[in-house]
Amino acid sequence: ETNPRSLVFQFMQLAKHVERLPRNRELPGYTSEQRLVMTLLHSVRMLDIQETAETHCLGDYEPLEKLIETWDYQLPKLSEAISHRYLVHAVPSHQLSDISPQ
Repeated sequence: ETNPRSLVFQFMQLAKHVERLPRNRELPGYTSEQRLVMTLLHSVRMLDIQETAETHCLGDYEPLEKLIETWDYQLPKLSEAISHRYLVHAVPSHQLSDISPQ
């Protein structure tokens, strides 16, 4: 967990950043972005590296591929959740007056 190149380190950093985001702390439960990052971190922490490596060496790539697909799906979802809550506040534009050239 201390190796900056490891997934667990990177997911821990994501969790720290998400935890620092502003939110109403009086509301019960976790935000969608907190749940997503906790799921990512839990999945890599619970991974049995030895079993995964042995299975992969025996030619069964499916378990690792499914896990990578899960991360590949969840990481953009985390980005979308953060963007939706904190970055996207655009409203449809409308013209204030009808200016016609004279």
